[in-house]
Amino acid sequence: MQQAREAFLGLVPSTPTSSFRQLQDPIPVTVVGPLFLDKIHNQEGVARNGAEIHPVLGVKRRAGSCG
Repeated sequence: MQQAREAFLGLVPSTPTSSFRQLQDPIPVTVVGPLFLDKIHNQEGVARNGAEIHPVLGVKRRAGSCG
């Protein structure tokens, strides 16, 4: 998890703060970790199906776009 965090921090232009919401320019990444299907309970940024990846075990920049 520490390596995944360090990889993420190496991709973003500055260290996120508590007010961080999203990047100005999206960065295409591949995220690795176990899939967890959570009950939707009004959390911010939730996937429509409640899918979450945690813990995040790996983050790697990929080619292409975020679309």
